[in-house]
Amino acid sequence: MADKKNVVVLGAGIGGLSAGYFLARTGQYDVTVLEKAPGIGGLCASFEMNGFTLDYGAHKLYSVIPGVLDEITDLMGERLLTVPKQNRLFLRGQLVDYPLKLGNIARVLGPVSFLKLGFGYGIELLKGFFQRDQPGSYEDYIIRRFGRPTYELVFEPLADK
Repeated sequence: MADKKNVVVLGAGIGGLSAGYFLARTGQYDVTVLEKAPGIGGLCASFEMNGFTLDYGAHKLYSVIPGVLDEITDLMGERLLTVPKQNRLFLRGQLVDYPLKLGNIARVLGPVSFLKLGFGYGIELLKGFFQRDQPGSYEDYIIRRFGRPTYELVFEPLADK
């Protein structure tokens, strides 16, 4: 193709770099990426302070969309570091696995609180057979799915953060 179109991408964060990369890859565009900061990467960059390297934002890539991780792996090659995903919540002074696992949460809560969560879940499960309207908020959605005690113990503090 003789007549490539000129494209200017503003910002060399992950979005701008991705846009420039995919446009240039088509062979139809001459791409220029402009960045006002002294370095590229946007919130995926790092900076030095008092001898430490700190991150502006998360350096985590995750997707369930087919092909996305394959594209990243092809692009990064051996430079891509993979770490098994592990999430935890600090609950009642202890770390618990997230997504929640019954055995783990039962150990932390004790039998009475654990049964309270189970009872709240059971009530919402039964109510679900009769409710046909859509939840009107995040709180409604979580309560309908897990019960009010679980919402108040786990999800409400997360939402407040």
